[in-house]
Amino acid sequence: EMHGIFQRELCKLRLNCARAYVKVITDGNGPISYSSKASVRLNADVQGLGPLFKLNLKIQNTGRQVLQNSFVTFAFDRTLYEVERPLFCIPFLTPGVSYEYEVAVRSVHANGASGAIRVFVADGQGAPAPL
Repeated sequence: EMHGIFQRELCKLRLNCARAYVKVITDGNGPISYSSKASVRLNADVQGLGPLFKLNLKIQNTGRQVLQNSFVTFAFDRTLYEVERPLFCIPFLTPGVSYEYEVAVRSVHANGASGAIRVFVADGQGAPAPL
């Protein structure tokens, strides 16, 4: 009986994990973006603690076609942060190749408050929508 309860609870846990994973992917909060045009993987790491730190971005085109003139932009609270390059262009994203970029960020709030910084990769061709 104890083994049966364990197996049932394990199945429930797996189901909840699968549902949460699907929700993250469909909400667009996961590391990979899926659109009708392209598939891009974005990893962002924070380097540093103090008022000045770096965002290390790794961007990879996981699709089959070359992406041209894509843009990287940031959404953040300007009362908390100052970003060195809030918008920059990536001329080419070749499939399977990982591109690395560094962006300097400075905390400008007097009390050192923090908040989220969101990174978007947008298509330079046609409508400027996040990929």
